[in-house]
Amino acid sequence: MKTLRWLVASALVGVGLSVSQQPAGAQTTGAVPQVQAVFGGTVGSIVAIPMPDGTNESVIFVSMDSPNSVFYAEVDHTLADPFATNNYAFQVVPDMDADADLGRPWWIDVHGPSERVFAACDDGLFSATVNSNSLVTNITGQMSFVLIEGNYLFAVSGGVPESSKTLYYGTLDASGNLTLGSALSTTFMGSVRVAVHPMSRKLYVLQTAATNSSLYISSSDYDAFSSGTTFTLVAIPLLDPTGMLNRSQLGISPDGRIFVGYSNTNLLYSDGAGWTNTGTDPAWAGSGIGLNIVFNGASNAYEVYYGYGASSNKGAVGTWAEIPRGGQRIPPFSHANAGSIEVDPVNSQVIYFTTDKGLGASTNRGVDAFELNYGLTAVQINDFDMSSSKDIAWLASKAGVRRATSFTTSPVWTDGEAPNAIVHGIAMDPADASGLTAYIGSALNVFRTTTGGGTNESDWTRLLNIRQGDAGVTNGINDGECRALQVDGSNIFAGFYSYNTVLTDGRLSLSTDGGQNWTALSTNINVNDIIINTESNVSVAYVAASTVTETDNGGVYRYEGGSALSRDLTNSVYMRYLARDSAGGLYAAGAVRNTEGDTNRYHVVVFYKVLGAAAWEQLPTNGLPTALGDQIIGRNGGPIIAVGKDASSNDVPILAIERTLYTLPEGAADWAALYTYPQGTEIKVLYWDDLLVGTTIGLYGQDLNVEPAVGPIIRANGAENSVTLASASPVTIAVAMNAGGYLGTDVDWWLVASANLVNWYYMNIALQWTPFSGNLAQCGYVHQGALFNLSPTTVLPAMNLPPGTYYFWFAVDYPMDGVLDVNGTIAYDQVTVVVQ
Repeated sequence: MKTLRWLVASALVGVGLSVSQQPAGAQTTGAVPQVQAVFGGTVGSIVAIPMPDGTNESVIFVSMDSPNSVFYAEVDHTLADPFATNNYAFQVVPDMDADADLGRPWWIDVHGPSERVFAACDDGLFSATVNSNSLVTNITGQMSFVLIEGNYLFAVSGGVPESSKTLYYGTLDASGNLTLGSALSTTFMGSVRVAVHPMSRKLYVLQTAATNSSLYISSSDYDAFSSGTTFTLVAIPLLDPTGMLNRSQLGISPDGRIFVGYSNTNLLYSDGAGWTNTGTDPAWAGSGIGLNIVFNGASNAYEVYYGYGASSNKGAVGTWAEIPRGGQRIPPFSHANAGSIEVDPVNSQVIYFTTDKGLGASTNRGVDAFELNYGLTAVQINDFDMSSSKDIAWLASKAGVRRATSFTTSPVWTDGEAPNAIVHGIAMDPADASGLTAYIGSALNVFRTTTGGGTNESDWTRLLNIRQGDAGVTNGINDGECRALQVDGSNIFAGFYSYNTVLTDGRLSLSTDGGQNWTALSTNINVNDIIINTESNVSVAYVAASTVTETDNGGVYRYEGGSALSRDLTNSVYMRYLARDSAGGLYAAGAVRNTEGDTNRYHVVVFYKVLGAAAWEQLPTNGLPTALGDQIIGRNGGPIIAVGKDASSNDVPILAIERTLYTLPEGAADWAALYTYPQGTEIKVLYWDDLLVGTTIGLYGQDLNVEPAVGPIIRANGAENSVTLASASPVTIAVAMNAGGYLGTDVDWWLVASANLVNWYYMNIALQWTPFSGNLAQCGYVHQGALFNLSPTTVLPAMNLPPGTYYFWFAVDYPMDGVLDVNGTIAYDQVTVVVQ
């Protein structure tokens, strides 16, 4: 690490004189990130309303399971193809975008007359129109649910399942202004959903508590609530939805039939005398936060939709089918999943539903199905890879895979069809210039495509499966993910992370024949990241490993063909990510438990290894947070690191901790914060081309805008501060200067070296290393003249040095008088080389 100090009345550290120091500052400006056109994401709630002006148009609102809050799109049903991308496009509700920092929207509903959308979010109940500067905070505090019936609103507070929940009610005027009613005396517990009975006009409340559920009916009509309104228990079957407390569902059909459902359970209904099990597949009702029960039709003939199940006749047994029911999945449609569903209020043949990729639709009530994601920029990005030409890019996401061409000019993203929805890792085959061959890690599998992802699952071939219990799998993993992939010629490395919290049974697998046969290099390592480096013309794989228990060591492992996997960085660290700089040096970022202060908290650590070095050097972490929660070491946490370029084309590390970007500018001693993403965001991947940031709310391009620190810089083999090398490794010393605002100031320039603090040398004006006694009065300068910006320049070409400790200094002092003045003003940088 670079150690830059501005000194007054001091001398070089190696001479042993007293030092007073003041850190130099660095200019860092994180520009506002620009979202990339990668469409899809995890949809929460879906609401559709007719245009208030009476035209044959509707408006779809969707909330995203991320801080990207709420999007909307207008659909013109007079068009021959209203869902062609030149006829519709989602756009974010301006006051509910990521920068609004409202937190996750758990539920939404829309007041039709005012077109005002209400969102129950982590930070309150908010409402806004599609116009900017229309946001209103209606209720403060965490909210979980909202229902609008005509001009009446009902909302439920949030919090942990066992906490008391408040049911709010109020009226809406024509502009969507909410007037809350007096507080009710009744509170609820667990997960709470409400619905209005269309015939009795009563409000029903479903409460899912710790071990069972309760259904209540209000004493007042929904439009006549007051502080005196009470609730009476309605008998329902005793179920055990333990662990599914946020997934209880309630719906009341046009003829008054009451439906109750839970995550991963059957749907029940009652006409007032007992309850009937509909026989639905429990898998149809999963864990989508917007999971609801919806009806399509009049009281005498209606369909029921629940998750991705559809009933053609009032929910009766034997009338259910999975969406798409008997039709086709129009490419690149993925799968309908167990989330929200909505009927278009203008054309009841059109239904909208959540899919593995985002939002889906059907124009024939779920017989056929297609994706409807254009403009939805809220995909959780898990991994990213790019061709060496930077023209073709692939990404892995929580909503499948995407592939882009013409990435450096006008990216065009195509929607590749992956076998599974959630894809954790991705790697291109660098040998395929077309960019059509890629490998993905999904669940505990590795798949390959040679067609760019194609339009159906058959375009992918499964190369490896290690899920315990599957046919042909022995010594497998019960639950986990393939988190890291790297391709190096015919070698394919696959790193698996196990979700087992008792023991470490993740693994590192290798195929040396393009995926036909596999060998487990280790079966007791949880892999977070893999990087390939070239060392002495040999490909070497480095592996970042996590810790699972206090006794697991984590760290970094190294594998070279023909030898066993070995632990290269032996510090006990939850190591999350690796990055390589232009000189072949490696960075490793991880987290460790605090040993001082609050020992239940964690801090980030960063290591660097020079190409050819025998050991890793830990970098200072000044400026980084020091009291992080245990999410930083969880399976979804950990710091992410990449290497980018500053404004002077110097390599600089870029570090993501939770939702904040940091960098260590060239010549600086402290990390500087660049940009903080919205509340609830997690940064999942960093990639340099310029800086690409993959988050839980989409893919962003961001200008780094980092200037190097002002002053001299000296490096050994690309390393700052210190490096340890084997005796066979040559040493190269390079210097650079950023003059900053001192450009043109006349100074003396100095280069000094010492072997073991015994033998001393300075570089003279002829650029030759010259021995001297170590007395600074006898030290000669290398140059006199105005300060100028010096790009990295080699001052000691590759040289094999005998074992020992070597010190190198690069300094400038003022005034320019040919004397290394310890009583004047001096700026210097120093690097130490240990040769073993």
